[in-house]
Amino acid sequence: MVIVEYKGDREALRPLVERWRDEANNGPYKMALDVGWFLQHLSAMVADGGVLLVLESDEGQPLGFMGLFVLASPLSGEPTLNEHMWYVLPEHRSMSVTRKILDRAYEWGLSGGCKHFLLTASHLANVDMERVSKLYGRLGFVPFETVFIRRM
Repeated sequence: MVIVEYKGDREALRPLVERWRDEANNGPYKMALDVGWFLQHLSAMVADGGVLLVLESDEGQPLGFMGLFVLASPLSGEPTLNEHMWYVLPEHRSMSVTRKILDRAYEWGLSGGCKHFLLTASHLANVDMERVSKLYGRLGFVPFETVFIRRM
């Protein structure tokens, strides 16, 4: 498996995003993931200076992705790497894959002068939040903020 800065056609990611939709839309949040809109959102994020890292099989098949952008910290103004979203097919999730993606994201952030790395652990994206939180802790991340949502 390799991780590339994705420059290809976003439509090639459609099957991957459809799998994410099918997994995410089964939760209690009732936040329907619209595949077409999401693919446009990825394009806009990259056009605005972000990056889309894609985990690919040795044959070039997309297995996962992480969207990243840099923001000015609201606390200090320092450049801060922000993981905007990420998804890996369940059958390819492992500590080594997580580490590989995060290491590549870290490199990208360092090259942009980032001082911190904000990583989101969303219940929408992963129903096993305790496991994900422990994994992030083992990788040196500490809890920073809790976000709540309610349908209006």
